[in-house]
Amino acid sequence: MIELDRSLLFQVVNFLVLLGFLYLFLFKPVRRFLAERSDSIRRTKEETQRAQEEAEKRLSEYSLLLSRAQQEIEAMKEVARNEALAERERMIKEAKEEAKRVLQETKREIESEVRLARQELKKEVVNLSAAMAERLLRRSLGVEDQRRLLLESLEELGEKN
Repeated sequence: MIELDRSLLFQVVNFLVLLGFLYLFLFKPVRRFLAERSDSIRRTKEETQRAQEEAEKRLSEYSLLLSRAQQEIEAMKEVARNEALAERERMIKEAKEEAKRVLQETKREIESEVRLARQELKKEVVNLSAAMAERLLRRSLGVEDQRRLLLESLEELGEKN
């Protein structure tokens, strides 16, 4: 049979007591600390994951908002471009109409001036012709003929009035 030595037995008992103390005072707190640390790491990891998901969600929303804003800006630019082109066309049309109106008015004024000039020219021609005819008649007709022509002219004027 195996003989147990007292010192060996004492060492084994000491070792078992030490294990009991270590278990009670060291292993339980270390285990509790490790469990708490594990929970803390897990919670931090979950919070980090939630924060990352929230950040990605916000990034997606902001990207969508930015995309919509860019589309709206492009649409506004297109509307402004179309309005500017329409305004340009309207202004060109108005300018052409104004130029046409001014040209027609100028033509009417020129035609009116030409008519007036022709009328004045006719009057002048008639007056000059009458004056020349009068001079010619005075040279060729005698005093008696002039009196007779004057009386006949006065009678014709009287009949017309």
